[in-house]
Amino acid sequence: MATLAKLLPLGAFVALAALAFQLDTFRLDFSGLALGVPVWEQVKNTMLITLWVFIGVEGAVVVSARARHKRDVGRATLLAVLSALAVYLLVTLLSLGVVPRSELAEMRNPSMAGLMVRLMGSWGEIVIAAGLIVSVCGAYLSWTIMAAEVPFLAATHKAFPRLFARQNSNNAPSASLWLTNISVQVSLVLIWLTGSDYGTLLTIASEMILVPYLLVGAFLLKIATRPAA
Repeated sequence: MATLAKLLPLGAFVALAALAFQLDTFRLDFSGLALGVPVWEQVKNTMLITLWVFIGVEGAVVVSARARHKRDVGRATLLAVLSALAVYLLVTLLSLGVVPRSELAEMRNPSMAGLMVRLMGSWGEIVIAAGLIVSVCGAYLSWTIMAAEVPFLAATHKAFPRLFARQNSNNAPSASLWLTNISVQVSLVLIWLTGSDYGTLLTIASEMILVPYLLVGAFLLKIATRPAA
C-alpha cells in the first residue's frame, strides 16, 4: 500500500509534467554555468545525494532468508534498481522542463508539491503531501525490518552475539529490534542536541553505508576469483 501510495502521485506528476514540458525551458542554462561552478564539481557535489537515494535497493537480499523462492531475490533487486533509476530520471528531467533551474532551486521542500500546484492547482500540493506521509510511514516500517534483520542474520551466522538471534512468538528478531530502534532514537537526540539538520543525517548515512558496500563488494570479488574446487 505504501508503494502504491507513493507511485500514484509520482505517476500523476510524470504525466502532467510531460504534457507541460517545454524544451526551451529545459535547455536554459543546462550546464549550470550561471552558478560559476565547473560541471565536474557539480557532479561531485551530488554524488552523496545520488548514493543516498539508492540506499536500500539491497533490501530484497537482506530479507532473502524469508523469501519463498530464492530466485525472486535477484529479480526483485534488479527491478528495484531499474525502477528507482527510471523514476528519479523522469522526475528530475521533466521538472527542469516545467520551470527554470534557478526557480526550481528556490522552491521549498518538497519541491514537487510546488510544481504540482503549477500543473493542477492547489490540490496538487495536497496530493503530494498525502503521498509523502504514507510513503514515509511505509519507509519507516521497511527500514525498521531491514535494520533489525542485519544483526539477526549476523547472530545466526555467529558473527554477532547470540543475544541478537533471539526471536519472539511472532518470529520477529526482538533483541535486534531493540538494538536498532534505540540506536535510531540516540541518533535523533544527538542531531537535536547538536543543532544539525536533515542534510547532516543524509551525509552521515551515505558515508557510513560505503563501508559495508565496500566489504560486501570485496567479498564477492574474492568469491568470483576463487579457483573452482
